[in-house]
Amino acid sequence: MLRTALVILVLVSAVSVVSPAWADRPPVPEAAELLDRGNDLLRQGQLAEARQLFQKAVEVDPQCYQGFNNIGLTYYRAGDLENAGEAYKKALKLEPAFGPSVTNLGTVRHQQKRLQEATNLYRLALRISAGKDYEIHYNLANVLRDRKDFEMAKKHYQESIKLKDNFPPSHNGLGATYICLKNLKEAEQEIRAAIALKHDYSLAYYHLALIEQARKNYPAAVSNYKESLKYEERPDYKRDTQDKVARLEKLIVEQKAAQLAGNEGNGPPLLASASPANEPETKKSLGGALKKFENLLSTGSDDPVIWNNYGLLQLRLGANKEAVKALLKATELGKGDLYQAHYNLAQAYKALSDQIRCESECKKAIESASRNGKVCPLAHNLLAIVLKQKGQLAKADQEYKLAIAQSMGKYPVLHYNHGILLEKLNKAKEAKAEYLAYINAAPSGVNVMKAKLRLGLLSMSL
Repeated sequence: MLRTALVILVLVSAVSVVSPAWADRPPVPEAAELLDRGNDLLRQGQLAEARQLFQKAVEVDPQCYQGFNNIGLTYYRAGDLENAGEAYKKALKLEPAFGPSVTNLGTVRHQQKRLQEATNLYRLALRISAGKDYEIHYNLANVLRDRKDFEMAKKHYQESIKLKDNFPPSHNGLGATYICLKNLKEAEQEIRAAIALKHDYSLAYYHLALIEQARKNYPAAVSNYKESLKYEERPDYKRDTQDKVARLEKLIVEQKAAQLAGNEGNGPPLLASASPANEPETKKSLGGALKKFENLLSTGSDDPVIWNNYGLLQLRLGANKEAVKALLKATELGKGDLYQAHYNLAQAYKALSDQIRCESECKKAIESASRNGKVCPLAHNLLAIVLKQKGQLAKADQEYKLAIAQSMGKYPVLHYNHGILLEKLNKAKEAKAEYLAYINAAPSGVNVMKAKLRLGLLSMSL
């Protein structure tokens, strides 16, 4: 998860120095005095009181677009994006070239995920400022990065740095963009430049952790995540970072356990593949790892992770009944909190054609993940498969939607599975969109030829 720093909003005082393009006329003296008093209250965080003075200013001077801008700012700081946007629009109706309101409305549209509008507004703000405002370049780059237009985002971060090379967010944003472009060396250089300028930069440490995680240098990633937590103020970001630390620390322990089992740190993962192979893997390929796990478990291990991984190995070898025994042990030791074990147990029951227990374990996996603030998209996918086989197509549709939303693009095959269901629901247009999503996300995927065939048939029938 890449993060974007909050953009900077602009409040306008009667004595602010603004370019001629931004202020064709000053407010009348009484309105100007009200603006100044309101700005003092706004700086103190007295939003309602400041808004009252700004409203009086626009009553005294109905053409006072600066007042409408600052009314918008009071709503924005209160978290009311709708009213903030309306106030900025009123300011721009009076003065279409008023840069602060153009920028501020762009900020609102960005946070409302209306990315095309935000892009257009920031581009307009750049024209108004003759391209000389480093913050606008930075804001536009953030939107472009969210739109996954990484090359253009890179360009505007670089322009921002040219205009002000000691602005840490631009270096950090450029580094995050390089992460998206898989250029980890350049990413690290820019993010370290940001940290050099701002030693307590939580977001930069977070991005540095992402780089180390991508390099599979998990101890360094954990160290940087923890450094990020020292300075992080947002509760939602703290929770996300703490979750990442917990997962990586668990992974480090699992790797050490696998090394103890003689498996070179490459033991089976906690989650099986989204689309496991039809044929079980051979004893020759996995038997050695299985033997090592058996030796480890013979010591009386009560680690649910090891039991889960042992069960998953059995499942991959086609020893489904043995897999069930091991995975039941994992769920028992995990006391319901190891949602991956419930999911893997559901797969084992599915392999044994026990649809009732498969459905039950899928639901347990989903509930367990939710209790722990996590998601399990593969459990939703498997549950959808079971529901589809039972003829409960509408419920299956909802489960596929949840699986796709939670997977964040990690499992393209979910789109293919959903497309097949949508065909059964006679939703040809939606099925077509899902097949296209699958083909675009996994152009060399196992089911690409089937998806193209189905897409061709649907195109002829639409």
